[in-house]
Formats: sequence, structure tokens, C-alpha cells
Amino acid sequence: MKRTWIIGLFLFCLCMQTNAQLEWRGQASTWGLLHPESVPYVGVGLRYIPELSFQKDVGNGWQLDAEAALHAHAFWMDHGELEGILKPYRLWLRATNAQWELRAGLQKINFGSAQLFRPLMWFDQVDPVDPLQLTDGVWAMMGRYVWLNNANVWLWALPGGQDKRLWDLEASRSDVPELGGRLQLPLRRGEMAASIHRRVLKGTEERLRTSETRVGLDGRLDLGLGLWYEATWMGVSRNVGLRTQQIAATVGADYTLPMGNGLGLMAEQLFYTYGTHLNALESPMTLTALSVSYPVDIQRDARAMVYYEPRHSSVFGFLMWGRTWDALRLHALLYSNPSLLQLPVLQSSTSYFAGSGIQVTLIWNH
Repeated sequence: MKRTWIIGLFLFCLCMQTNAQLEWRGQASTWGLLHPESVPYVGVGLRYIPELSFQKDVGNGWQLDAEAALHAHAFWMDHGELEGILKPYRLWLRATNAQWELRAGLQKINFGSAQLFRPLMWFDQVDPVDPLQLTDGVWAMMGRYVWLNNANVWLWALPGGQDKRLWDLEASRSDVPELGGRLQLPLRRGEMAASIHRRVLKGTEERLRTSETRVGLDGRLDLGLGLWYEATWMGVSRNVGLRTQQIAATVGADYTLPMGNGLGLMAEQLFYTYGTHLNALESPMTLTALSVSYPVDIQRDARAMVYYEPRHSSVFGFLMWGRTWDALRLHALLYSNPSLLQLPVLQSSTSYFAGSGIQVTLIWNH
């Protein structure tokens, strides 16, 4: 928290001294949840995310900009007490020109081509059924360079002690930074990329440091039919049990049928396995998804998603409908899922969707 106040004060002073162009905006939302199963319950929540940003041209083709946002969330479930969250959501400073981007602070870092099942969800945890598409940021320094042919390279460094993320075995050591990078290359009808990340796991003695290395590959092709793949290998430097070695891979495709305003079809297949050694992987799991979306008109849209997990014969179903009025949006979600979510990819922190129920969200952007 001390780091948050120091960076926030620095950004405030910078804004005041540079006479930068300031912009204030925010997003307010409220939601209600009804879970009418054998142990029924209801829930309500109120969320507000105010955001202050500034930008300024500093000469020689460079632009300086920054963003500071707060996440305030209060919610109540009828089987518990009123709970609340108040924390920084974004707090970063960035310098850019035609080919360079340099950014430091609490920021969102995400990449990859998959839409629903994302092995490369290393630093974010966006839930595909969340109408707000919220995700906590990470403290990081990130640089990106773009060549004239749109090839680009990313490099990043995260201070140690980051919170445990969705695919993480455990949090990282506080005294060792996390380091990584990504190279993305354009193709004639798409792109392909390779990513790498290394960190030291928390809770290991100095002489027995346990490091984790991740290597990711992803790509996308547009052949009329959109095709993509995304895969990650995650390996730990010593035996820590069944999750010492992990492999996750997704392949997907989408196509829009010329029916009415365009019927969007998307399918993805996830494969996940783990074990103590690469030649002794076990417990393979697969997950299949099908999504159908339709823009009824400029204000209304509908979408249905079904996941199938064959090992437990589990079916996950989501039916979504949205209506927009200028700055207001109403989003309704019907869901029917198993009571236990089996894979990390389905356990997003923004998901309350185990079992069956309905959620209605009203969003105001201003």
C-alpha cells in the first residue's frame, strides 16, 4: 500500500507541474444474483471504478500519459454479512512514440489469441461471462518495440511478492523479481508469437530456490474462417508433486454465418495435463466450448455458451442478453453449471456461477 501512495503522489505532482490534459471518467454498476437451488440465496452488489487520466505531448514525437483508477465494491449475500473491497485498480505512467511504449506501475498485461480458455492468462484473469471484463492489474515495468512491419517485442519485469494468480502454483518470492518477454511476428494472413516468463516460488529456502519457467506459443490465421492456437508449458525446477510439469493448449475457430445481422459461431478445445515429469504426465483433461452470438440490432445482443467436460460428464451453460441506452447497459445472465468447478480456467475471481441461477447487472459509464 505504501508503494501505491508513493506512485499516486508522483503522478499527481506530475499532472500539476506539466499542465497536462486531464480527463475524468467512471463506471458505476449494480448487480443482483438469485440462486434458487436446494440451498437458495440471493446477493446484491454495488461497484464503482473512478478513473483519472492525463496525456501530454513532450516533443520529438513522444507522448506522456498516465492512469489512476480505484476499485470500490460492496456486496451482500443473504447467508453472510455485508462485505467490501477498496483497492487501487490501475496506477501507471507511460511514455510512447511511433514505435516505443514504456509503461510502469499497476497495469493490465494480457496477450494471446484464445478467447475463452486461455493458457496464456499469466497476468490477468478476465472472465468471458463477466459483462464488465474486470481483472486486477500487476505491478510491473513493461517495454514494447514495434518494427515497421508490425513485428514487435515485449520485455517485462515484476517485483517479487505478487499475489497468487489463476494458473500459479503459489505466489512468488518477495526478494526475487519476475522476468519475461514476448516476440510477435506478422504473417501474410495473421500472426504468431512466443512468450517466456520466469519467477522464483515463495516459501523456499535461499539454498533451495525453486524456480518456475513458462513458455508459451500462440498464433492466429484469417482464412475466411478464423483459426487460432495457444499453448503453455509450465515447469518447476524441482519436484513439487503432480503439478511440477504442466501443459495447457487451446485450439479454436470462429465464423459468421450470413443470417440476419450475422450469426457468430465460435468453438474452442482445451487440453490440460500435468505430472512430475514430462515423460510421465497423467490426469489429462479436456474442455470443449461452443459460443453462438447474434446482434439483434444496434442496441440489443444475445449470446449462448456451452462448455463440456467429458471426464465428469459436466455441462456448463450460459445464456446472455444485453440492452444498451447511450451510457447505460443492462446485462442479464442465466447459468446452469456443476456445483464444483474442476479447472483453473473456470475459477476466475469474478465468477459466482457454480450451480444454477440468474444474474442481472446494470452498468453506467460516464
